[in-house]
This record gives sequence, C-alpha cells and structure tokens, in this order.
Amino acid sequence: MLRYFCVAGVSVRLEADTHIAISDKMSPFLLSDAPENIGYEIILKKTEKLPDAGIPYYTNGVSHYEMTASGKRIFFSHNPGSVPFAVAEFYNNNRVILSYRSVAESMFDSTTAVFHKMGFESLLLDCNRLMLHCSFIIHKEKALLFSAPSETGKSTQARLWKDCFGAEIINDDRAAVAVENGCCSAHGVPFSGTSDICNNRSSQTGAIIVLSQGRENSISLLSPSEAFMHLYPQISVHQWEKSCVDKASRLLLCVIEHTPVYKLSCLPDRSAAELLYKTLIDGGVY
Repeated sequence: MLRYFCVAGVSVRLEADTHIAISDKMSPFLLSDAPENIGYEIILKKTEKLPDAGIPYYTNGVSHYEMTASGKRIFFSHNPGSVPFAVAEFYNNNRVILSYRSVAESMFDSTTAVFHKMGFESLLLDCNRLMLHCSFIIHKEKALLFSAPSETGKSTQARLWKDCFGAEIINDDRAAVAVENGCCSAHGVPFSGTSDICNNRSSQTGAIIVLSQGRENSISLLSPSEAFMHLYPQISVHQWEKSCVDKASRLLLCVIEHTPVYKLSCLPDRSAAELLYKTLIDGGVY
C-alpha cells in the first residue's frame, strides 16, 4: 500500500506491506497524486524480529512506549512484563520506519493509529508547526483559536461563533500553528479527541483566546509573558527532550509575537461571543 497525505502543509508518504484503512479523520488530508516534495516518509513493516532499540530512558504510561538514547520508540502492551510489539526508528532524512509484530497488527490498521503512535506532533515540530490544544474556527477568513484546559468551554465558544456569526468549526480539539514570512497561520489536523470535526482548512491567524469560566464577561489583551504562561501547557511537546522543548518554546514565542492573545473570562452564552467580536473589531483583527 502506498498513500500520500498533506497535513498543515507537510506532505507525507506512507508505505506499508499490508492494507491500512484510511480513517474518516484522515480522508480530508489524502492526496490523489504524489506531491512534488515529500516532507516525511513513513514505512510500516510487519516482522517477528524487531530491530534492537537500545536501553529505554523514558516511559509514557498512557501510550505505553519508551524512548531510548538512540531516538527510537519501543512499544509495549498494557500487560506488565510484556515484550515489545513494535519499534519506531527515526532518521535524519525525515524517514520513519515502524516495525511491528503480527500480534499488534490491529494497533496499526488505520492511518490515524499510525500517525498517532509515531508521534506525528513531533514530526510537525521538525517542520516548524506547533500543535496547540484548542478549538479552531475560521470567521471572515481569519482563524480564531480558543485555548484552555479541557472542560473549560472551548467547544461552547466555538459553537456560539458558528450559531451567532456563521463561523466554520475546523477542529474542535487541536490546530497546528506556524509562522512563515512574518505571518502566523493555523492549520487543520487529523486529530480531534472525541470530536469528529477534522477539516482540512488553513487560514491566517486573527487571534488566540485563552478561556476561563467566570460569573461575568471580561476580556483583556495579554502581555507576551502572560500569553506564554497560559499557552505553553496547551502545546504538544516531548517534555523529556530538551531540543524539542527549546524548539517548541521558540516557536510559541514567535506565534505570540505575530498574534494577539486575549484572556476571556466568560459566561457560556451569546454575550461572551458578542464581547469578543467587538474587541476583535476594536483591535483591528477585522
């Protein structure tokens, strides 16, 4: 199987020796033809003899993988004491080889699973794209990103803008942000948590809005240091890799430099959307 995708402007060549289902979330990012330039190449191999990955030094208890000093991922099952079922090898020429045993075939049977397990957010970071936990909408060709911890009201505000002002919800959980040629842009990605909203749209970023719940509506423009403090916990970055943390921090500072960041303490109703809309007009976003 050979397929091509484009995510946040990064083209990906996916090659596998077995069939892999194109998941609904990945379909909008599927290319009909091979692109002129390949950003990343992912090769899947089913084998009973995994390559030696070295000694693990970091464990993620959620994804059940360990990183090694050689930069490889070793995947384990949920059972304590189990042997690895897959190894991902990362190369400097933007190639990833993911070898897996047949017992784990069901874990790599869809494109979303493959992209998730290989840590695609770190590959996007290599291409100067930062994954931000947010609800991403487009209104009047400007991207608005509502960012906050889970269960704070990101989806509610996104739906209010859709209902009140006709905004389009691009992704209800994440966006990739980048700064190129002095302009910050937001891109749809094929990951959306429990939501099924994964549209392949990109737009210049108008503003980032940090949300909090309040007894009344209030809004303020954050300073760069305040914006960084609020947004850094919402980015996807390998905290155990200093180079990734440094690069993500620099990129986030660049995003903040080119995009106004507001803090909106709000009620879950139309009045919050109206206050934000007026503020963005007054601030020159529209």
